Amino acid sequence: MLDLKGYGPALMEGAIVTIELAFLSLALSVALGLIGASAKLSQSRVAKGIATTYTTLIRGVPDLVMMLLFYYGGQVAVNMLSDYVWEAYEIDFFFQFDPFISGVVTIGLIFGAYMTETFRGAFLAVETGQIEAARAYGFTRFHTFRRIMLPQMMRHALPGLGNNWQVLLKTTALVSIIGLTDMVRVAEEAAKAERMPFHFFIPVAFVYLALLAFTLNTAAYTTEIIRGAIVSTPNGEIEAAKAYGMNWFMRMRRIVLPSAARRAVQAYSNEVIFMLHASAIASVVTIVDLTGAARNIYSRFYAPFDAFIFVALCYMALTFILVFAFRKLENHLLKHQRPVNG
Repeated sequence: MLDLKGYGPALMEGAIVTIELAFLSLALSVALGLIGASAKLSQSRVAKGIATTYTTLIRGVPDLVMMLLFYYGGQVAVNMLSDYVWEAYEIDFFFQFDPFISGVVTIGLIFGAYMTETFRGAFLAVETGQIEAARAYGFTRFHTFRRIMLPQMMRHALPGLGNNWQVLLKTTALVSIIGLTDMVRVAEEAAKAERMPFHFFIPVAFVYLALLAFTLNTAAYTTEIIRGAIVSTPNGEIEAAKAYGMNWFMRMRRIVLPSAARRAVQAYSNEVIFMLHASAIASVVTIVDLTGAARNIYSRFYAPFDAFIFVALCYMALTFILVFAFRKLENHLLKHQRPVNG
């Protein structure tokens, strides 16, 4: 049996913290995603602008940079506010950011932006004819949303939702950097104390694999996105192609794949941005990339805003290019499926 040198209970407590953090962050991200998707598809320019700004800014910054900026930068901002209030009104107050709450809020905000794009793509995949039929039947907007759009949207959103959950669960490991004693931080401290990294990190890896086993399928993320989009192809289109005499190859090339691409483009854009943001995590293992250089500046000069905002702007520029390219592709693929005004 694996000997954890007395750190077993601490690792179990850390695993519980990780699970709590993951599910609370998931609940917040789903709520923000539904609100954001509804705002992006609404007729209000203000709501659409706020939602677009939110998703663009949040998806433009790597998870690690966002967490460091929110926790350390937020604490510095609160300290500056405290000093101002004391100088102006002689009122003394102190507020310390809690790592757990900071982790939930930061991860929830980050994945709320990705959930927004996932749900928006799923809403667009609902056939407009059914929405028009519901309106002709006298349904209000709320009844149309609850009885027609939401049930069908969830069917289209499940592949992307599952991918987001898997990435969110692994992102919880980043909270150890801001001082939360989750199981990654416990394993790191134990490995340093005992000088046995494999001895402690391998059990942590198995815990994450056990958690992911509830949602993992046999395919990779991109395969799941494409598979879900292909499965969502209406059977009527496939049957019509068969009746027209198309073979399997022609059905895939002319009917299934073009239709699936329209549904998969939003989720796949999230996946590409995930890959870009993953490069920031290399700084944790002392690789001096852009994020690593910013952490060195922060530790030397205690200037979180100067360091991390610059890094955030660099990643935003790269993400904006990706978002622009995918938006052009999306507009091209969805030009025949735009929602009907009214």
